[in-house]
Amino acid sequence: MLSTWELPEDDPEGTPYKRDEVHLQGFLVPGRVDVYNAFGQTGRENAAILGRNSDLFFDMTTTAPVQAGSDLVLQARGAGPDGFKLFSERAELWTLDSEGVNVDRKLGQWYCEDMRSLFDPDNETAMNLTKDMYLPHRSACEWDTTREDLVRNFDRSDPNATRVADTLVLRINEAAPIASSLRLRFQVQTPEDRTNFLEERWHLTVQLYNEITSVLEIIATNDGAPVPLSVVTQLPTEPTPEPSMLAPLARAEVVFMLDPLDTGAEAFVLTAPLGYTFVHPCRVPFQENQTNNVDEMRCLPLPAASGLSRARVDCEVDPALRLVAGLGTECLRNAPTVVYVASPEATVPDAQNVWFVEAVALVGTNYTSVGDRLGRGTFTGFEVVDMGVQVVYGALASVPVDVGVAFTSRVDLPRLGQVVIEGPQDLQQFSCENKRGRVLPVSLGPLARCQTTSSFPPTVVLTLNQSLPSSLHVVIIPAETSRQDPQPSRNVFNVFLRAPDGRNMDVSLTVPGEPIVQGIRASVLPFWWTELKQYDDFFDVTVPVEILDDVDIELWGILIDFPKDPDFQLHALDVQVSTAFGEGIYLQPVSPFIGQAGGSRLLVRLDPNRKPRTGMSLIQFPVTRPFSLPLFNFWRVALCGSAMGPNGEGCELGEDREDRGWALDAHVSCSHMRVSGHDGQYLTSAGAAGMWTLLLVLLAPPSLGMRDWGGAAITRLTAHLRGAFSDDDTNTHELGTLLGLEDLDNLRAGVASALSSPYSIVSFSTPAWEIPMDMSEDPPYADAFSKLNSSFAQYGATHNSIYLSSNSGRFMDGVRTLEQTDGSSEHGALGFGGQRVSAAEMQDNAATKHLVVQASYPGGPGYFGHAIDNVFPRVLSIFPGAKSAGYKLSVVVPKTSREFFSHNTQVLFEQMGVEVLEEIPKTPHRMAGVTNVASWDRLVRHNTRNVIRDELFRGLTPAACSGGTADGGSQGAWSKVFLSRHSGTRNGRSVEGEELLEEKLRKNGFHILDDPGSMPVHELARKLYTSTCCLAGFAGTALLNLVFLPDGAKLVEYNPTGLYADYWEWAHALNMSYVHTVPSLSIGDGEADKLAELAA
Repeated sequence: MLSTWELPEDDPEGTPYKRDEVHLQGFLVPGRVDVYNAFGQTGRENAAILGRNSDLFFDMTTTAPVQAGSDLVLQARGAGPDGFKLFSERAELWTLDSEGVNVDRKLGQWYCEDMRSLFDPDNETAMNLTKDMYLPHRSACEWDTTREDLVRNFDRSDPNATRVADTLVLRINEAAPIASSLRLRFQVQTPEDRTNFLEERWHLTVQLYNEITSVLEIIATNDGAPVPLSVVTQLPTEPTPEPSMLAPLARAEVVFMLDPLDTGAEAFVLTAPLGYTFVHPCRVPFQENQTNNVDEMRCLPLPAASGLSRARVDCEVDPALRLVAGLGTECLRNAPTVVYVASPEATVPDAQNVWFVEAVALVGTNYTSVGDRLGRGTFTGFEVVDMGVQVVYGALASVPVDVGVAFTSRVDLPRLGQVVIEGPQDLQQFSCENKRGRVLPVSLGPLARCQTTSSFPPTVVLTLNQSLPSSLHVVIIPAETSRQDPQPSRNVFNVFLRAPDGRNMDVSLTVPGEPIVQGIRASVLPFWWTELKQYDDFFDVTVPVEILDDVDIELWGILIDFPKDPDFQLHALDVQVSTAFGEGIYLQPVSPFIGQAGGSRLLVRLDPNRKPRTGMSLIQFPVTRPFSLPLFNFWRVALCGSAMGPNGEGCELGEDREDRGWALDAHVSCSHMRVSGHDGQYLTSAGAAGMWTLLLVLLAPPSLGMRDWGGAAITRLTAHLRGAFSDDDTNTHELGTLLGLEDLDNLRAGVASALSSPYSIVSFSTPAWEIPMDMSEDPPYADAFSKLNSSFAQYGATHNSIYLSSNSGRFMDGVRTLEQTDGSSEHGALGFGGQRVSAAEMQDNAATKHLVVQASYPGGPGYFGHAIDNVFPRVLSIFPGAKSAGYKLSVVVPKTSREFFSHNTQVLFEQMGVEVLEEIPKTPHRMAGVTNVASWDRLVRHNTRNVIRDELFRGLTPAACSGGTADGGSQGAWSKVFLSRHSGTRNGRSVEGEELLEEKLRKNGFHILDDPGSMPVHELARKLYTSTCCLAGFAGTALLNLVFLPDGAKLVEYNPTGLYADYWEWAHALNMSYVHTVPSLSIGDGEADKLAELAA
């Protein structure tokens, strides 16, 4: 109500009177529409893409109830004709479920949906039908085709042109209460560029028109408030990401080509398919002859989203500053981005097998922050492909068998890598050794060790003592079959090729095992053969076949298949069968043998009317002398049942399981087979009556020379075939893991024991150890180093091998040792996989009790610093054991490796009784290889110090130190020593102002030892051990005198030139106190004070 009043003219203070009054209708305060989530879908891209037709989804709530009969008007304003174009026909409004995720109830749709059948898409009829109707907007009933024509024909130059397709109207048919979660779905054509997109504002209005009063009531509105919608640039999806190799459960290197286009993105976010995970650090370091990242590329972990692994990729400011904002993405344009990814067990289903690449802005300073999405691309994922593996063995119930595992590795496996084979759950035994014999590495070369884990399923772990190239390989593992045919899902093998750090490099999962055949138990023992004389053109082979139980079945034939590639050949059909014990096999009375000279198989036909009985039969036949041995020198023996034809039809062996004849059920073979993965089909007894099985026998490994095939050596060869882990007559001493200092006695005893055999390998492991990150330089031995967090790092567990050989050093010419290699050239020269000396020379070399180690690589091993780091730890790993066994030890540093030879290296060795030579001795001696001892390991470092103390300091009393401070009885002139470089430096690393520091230290009680290298090393060592609790100096070789310090001492390192942190690693390995700083290259008086205080 509005009224006017007037005061009396004659009495301003009198009572006013009303002049006019009017009543006005009130107004409605609308509710608020809040769009809390907005997203798009463009084809398979889960985003709205610039310049494309997309579906948009607005999730919203309103503070006013939504009434049936009201309208929802949506308008896009701001960018004019360059903004969003809205299409009407598929617009819908829904309520969401209680979780706010899925649509629940449809509330409304396009305003003119109910009139769709009344007018044509050309809108002529619509205009006539709706001209007298109320419409929320004049374009409310435009068909999509009409709008598409308008958009297509829009003429920007026409002064009468207006904005087109900017409004969308929905009719609401059902009500929804206050605060209901609603979803609006509609189709649009997005702006062409990001500038126009950013100008757009979305206006949503829920309104109700009263036709009686002609009043339009606004129920709710968002007043053009911002909508959280991202419309992104379509990033290139070619070329597709390329994996290096994608085995299941393995780490792969995936190459992306990332292009931010015009997004101006600060980073890329990579999202992996379900089951894949980014391995962090995910940046693949530089590799020779490989696709590599640009130097500036950085890869950082991000939290998973919807269960999918993510990583952020951008350009880094400085490699030393990891967790800071980067420099954007320009360094990645037109350059490969290579990241580490761990694969799932199997190929992901197509719908989920996609990689998402998003170009994003960043918010805040958190390195894991991700802001607006600016670009997006979707890539089809990869197929996970198992390594090719075939597993074969005698498929008889409850018998000891040899399990042949043939695998085609797609990677080069380094030394100390592992071949891990998981057997079926139902095997009664699967291990390194059983009653059948031991593991035979065949093509794997000498093993560092074989372990049978106690885990389930049964698992054999083979640790390699040399690198294994990508190729076809075979290993034989003793086992005992199950009592009954297992379920196919349980009868599977898993094979893993693992790097020394434990990660999978190649994998094959669910490799089918052999189906078990019930009814007969048989075994084929190692073959015998006659001695092959120099001019013989054939030799006789004897196959021992043992029937373990009396059975009431028909046995029709025994098929003997010869080794392949090159093929062994039957010399003549001259076959003899005899009985060794029990009841032998019964032959067919007519033509019992089928074979021909030059052929590679022999079939022995049996009398099916005579049932097999317990006993052993010997089948002997001549074999033509081969020119060379096959790569995999295996014989296969099959037992064939009643399905065999009269001439042996069906009793056949193919290279793959599916190629076997119908008279065979399964086979065990590791001859030079074609490996085709594990797609072979089982042949079952239900498909062919009377099927039986085949057994495997190894004749001789490829390393066995032809002249070693003498008949007198049958006993030795039998032991060899069924026992050794490595080369013939190689003794393997596996010491397990040395956990602490008390276990070093095991190393001494192991070496001493191993020297009693002509050729021995002593293997031991050490655990990983943590080290504080109280330094700022690069760590030494970076391959073994990994950072745990900002405060601690870790040096990894080590696997070490010592090779003790009866070869002399005559094969060592030109062989480089003690380098960070797999040591294979050294091993070969020592007779492990290479030539060995004769038995007579072996005895002469052993009789002298002289053991020699060669230290040879260009420039380095004789230099005192290099010797302390890498030579002494390795050589002294065998010194106590050699001494215990009565051996004299010498070290050969050839002329080619004496470029920087230090006299103190020779003096220190000789003070311990180790002679340093310039060439291999001419007198008989044995050789030792210690390249594969990890010189940086904590226990190996401790062993070095302990041996030095035992040999040099015997009878001396060490200084009593605690935390680098001497107690009262140990205080003296040498209790604190500074190793001066004032007149002794030979490498140009002198520091200006160091005399100021020396003077400050002298006042603080330090003894200044100028040019420590000029003092005889054994005298300096004894002086430090008995007197010094704090040793200080500039980073350099002289600081390695720390190995002579007593327990409880402290090392103070000044490192102005940024030398790698060798002394840091030594100090912590030996449990010393350690102080470190990086002074300037020009020390002033004030800085000298601070540096002296640090050492106090």
